[in-house]
Amino acid sequence: MVQQQITRKELFSTVFAQQFSPCGNYLVAGNSLGKIAVYHITNALSMNAADNPKFPVNIFQAHNNCIYCMASNDQFLITGGSKQIHGWAWKEVLHHTDPKPKWSLQPSSGTPFDTPETNSITIDKEDESIIAGCGDNNVYVWDLSTGENTQTLRGHRDYVHTVSYLQKDRQVISGGEDGLVKFWDLRNADCVEQIEPNKLEQAQRASLGAWVSCLDVSPSEDWMVCGGAAHLSVWHLRSKTSTATLDRPLHLVHKLSNLKMILS
Repeated sequence: MVQQQITRKELFSTVFAQQFSPCGNYLVAGNSLGKIAVYHITNALSMNAADNPKFPVNIFQAHNNCIYCMASNDQFLITGGSKQIHGWAWKEVLHHTDPKPKWSLQPSSGTPFDTPETNSITIDKEDESIIAGCGDNNVYVWDLSTGENTQTLRGHRDYVHTVSYLQKDRQVISGGEDGLVKFWDLRNADCVEQIEPNKLEQAQRASLGAWVSCLDVSPSEDWMVCGGAAHLSVWHLRSKTSTATLDRPLHLVHKLSNLKMILS
């Protein structure tokens, strides 16, 4: 009976996050039960693939609760969940049946019983910092080499859904439930600018609210696309002006690539 209940629960779990391995051969997916499934994606997509290669090559328990987001560098898979952020060695994720986290981080909170969830993670690969948007309305920055929380960016009026990073300007971009997209200068931890996509007349969907659930930046760091309650909108970052609105009933921006393709 217990096994049937577990199986039934797993059938109705939700995948919130996914990430390709640095080699590009594997895809990992994290779900609402805190489990990570590892897929050999090149085998699964082969023209001659049978049913077996389409199943995960491994599934392991990574968090006690939901996994909401993932990020990666060449060495670590980084996962954010209901309480902690874990760093996993890629070589163990791909080749061990029961890997253990190499390190863990926890967003600050007023009490140990009120740790906020981590909704989004991005990485400053040059300075080896982790940037996390959390459910207590804050954005946290950690030094990956020391595990020290070096900055806390406060200013959103509601929880933070998504974060991205501008390497050239050393700025963090965050989008939140309050409908704001904020630009933070890491040199002084100040919000230097903000925009409200929902105020674009052509993008408004008043019945859904104003929240910003997702954003991404082009590799040139000249353009940003964001979405949520409002329709997807494309922004020129230097001038902070919107140049296009994509009228589609979708909320999630998965990737922006030189404005040639937006996957949503």
